[in-house]
Amino acid sequence: MFSRDDFDRGSRFPLAGVVIPLVVGALIITGITVGLRAAQGFPDIELAEEIRQASLGEPLLLADAIDLEWDHVCVFPPYLPQEAVDAKLDFEWGRSAGHSTDAYLLLVFVKHREVVSHAYVERGILVDPDPDGDCRAPDDARTRLNGPSVS
Repeated sequence: MFSRDDFDRGSRFPLAGVVIPLVVGALIITGITVGLRAAQGFPDIELAEEIRQASLGEPLLLADAIDLEWDHVCVFPPYLPQEAVDAKLDFEWGRSAGHSTDAYLLLVFVKHREVVSHAYVERGILVDPDPDGDCRAPDDARTRLNGPSVS
């Protein structure tokens, strides 16, 4: 039947010709996806935490709470499509206001018609936006941090 010598004949790793291309393909697709997402910019989680921490104290304007230069902040409710976000920003940014839950608002900080940063913050920290979002100046009273317990 079979001898011990029969096991050394043929390829030592018979599935390598299938597995290696699949792994390489998956890595290439992942790299492209991450690259495209990074081109849009990842949400700034440190900025979101800074805003959340500032909202726990005395009410103050968002501009006074964060160390970021911006002309206006656009605030978007969850699940707003990309086209609506771009229309409110008045330039193409290519991002929706979607989040995994409707408990968060998207804040987009803009300076000279360019997105400086963006973050998701809990609803209630700022006055809720209009249904299609709204843009606010740094001294706008609607940028006053309310704290998480205020609606």
